[in-house]
Amino acid sequence: LVRQWRVPPTPPGWVVNEEGNYLLEAIVYVKQEKSFQKADQDMVIKAYEKSDPDVGPTLTQFIDQTIRHYRSRNGGGTYSDATTIPSGARGSLRVYSFKPGKPKDEPPSYESWVFFEESQCFIDIHVSAPSQAEHDAIFPVFKGIVSSFRKK
Repeated sequence: LVRQWRVPPTPPGWVVNEEGNYLLEAIVYVKQEKSFQKADQDMVIKAYEKSDPDVGPTLTQFIDQTIRHYRSRNGGGTYSDATTIPSGARGSLRVYSFKPGKPKDEPPSYESWVFFEESQCFIDIHVSAPSQAEHDAIFPVFKGIVSSFRKK
């Protein structure tokens, strides 16, 4: 991911978290005063290698799989894909915004995701927070990350 893409600058008040990077094999941003394990808000950029780029899954199948996974972790929940945001990677990207149902084992997570496809991988950029208000407060920072993510 890092070799082909320019990592967005770290937003003010956030840090790139090395522990999160290692555990998720991704670029993980958390609020400056939080550790990865205690962060209730985060932003993640992750590439998922395609097992066989010629066979699939398609980007639509990958997104559907992500939606199913979110719902299984969050007691169902709903999502909307009614908005787009500009991206340095692919023009405008559709934003999938998730609201949790009633999770049993985990705290609720309000999340927004964007997805796009490269020849060898899928890339997702997402933000999560424990409440709608906190999600909405950091959404502009997320938009900045998406807008500045581009190829080298």
